[in-house]
Amino acid sequence: MKINKYEYNGEEYITNMDMDQYDLKELTKVFHEVYDHEDSFYDKVMSAKDKSVFEAIRELEEMLEEERVRLTNLGILKKSNLGRVSSTYEGEAYIAGLIELMFLYLEIHGYKRALYLNEEIDRLDHENKPHIHALYVSLCAYFEDEQKIKKVCKNCNRPCIIYFMSMMVLYFKRGNFDKAKEFLNLINSTNNTFIPYFQGKKIKGEKAQIVFSVVKDFDYLFDNQYIKEFIKNRGNV
Repeated sequence: MKINKYEYNGEEYITNMDMDQYDLKELTKVFHEVYDHEDSFYDKVMSAKDKSVFEAIRELEEMLEEERVRLTNLGILKKSNLGRVSSTYEGEAYIAGLIELMFLYLEIHGYKRALYLNEEIDRLDHENKPHIHALYVSLCAYFEDEQKIKKVCKNCNRPCIIYFMSMMVLYFKRGNFDKAKEFLNLINSTNNTFIPYFQGKKIKGEKAQIVFSVVKDFDYLFDNQYIKEFIKNRGNV
């Protein structure tokens, strides 16, 4: 992963995401590979995942609470272990379950619960995957929490389309269209297929694939026609 610093208005804004390697599905693939052998709790997580989204959420909520109590009694979730819970196999399996549940809430647009689970994952494991940070930044933008975005981005490694996109949406929602346009321009300088996509133009290549992915995976940032028109018109309002 490339490590670069980026300064915007005197402050460093960075993220662990390498834009050129972006793939949200990679996160699920990674922990499926990690647990590609028999484990009772992880098997239960995977079993719940194969059911309807409603049944899966109910089962995972119940299982994760039971597992939280069990791991607490074992000392795995004690205060001194916070931030590195994944160093134990049981802790890593528990975090995998939280990640699975978070994705399910995103699927039903339960964004508040998804944000809580994201924060819990980070509290337990500071070394979590960069995709968790990307989701966190976008969800904070959805709820217009600029301070949380700045806090997490100061501890990361590189700016990316996810961060710029989230900040554009945050300022747009606040009515600060000039600031939103600044971030739209940063998106365009990073990936010049982003605006054409919203203009209905045909785009192709690696950068186009990134745009297809981020627009699909973070569709809640574009949940009204006005933000789409803003992008289509290059921020000229």
